[in-house]
Amino acid sequence: MINLTYLILTDNLTTEQYSGVVPRQINALNVSRDSLNPLLNTTILKQRLLDIEHYKYLNGHLYARWPHYAMKNAGRYMWRYKINLAVKGAAAYMTYREINNHINMNEKTVPTFEQSLTSFVLIGIQGGIFGTLCAFI
Repeated sequence: MINLTYLILTDNLTTEQYSGVVPRQINALNVSRDSLNPLLNTTILKQRLLDIEHYKYLNGHLYARWPHYAMKNAGRYMWRYKINLAVKGAAAYMTYREINNHINMNEKTVPTFEQSLTSFVLIGIQGGIFGTLCAFI
């Protein structure tokens, strides 16, 4: 009679694994059939992890985790200059509003020359205020 559990356990083993001989790895990052084997020597696995971390952070932590540092710097800038950015945002919104008023007026009615001139003057004034605020603040 054949022992089925013996066949199941030894069916997927290579000859090296069956004999207990583990072949030497070419390098520490080599992905082989033994990479997921929990029975391997833990020092080899720890050394692999250390080598992976070394090559991952070869150019520095800042290079590897740049989105974190970019968001941190953007948040610091926004917190530091919150009043200036709020004033510039309000001026930009007023300029945008005047441009959209002009576009809506041209879509719904046929404006007279005075209405078009008034609209262009308001857009120019708002744009000038916005440009001045951006230049001085």
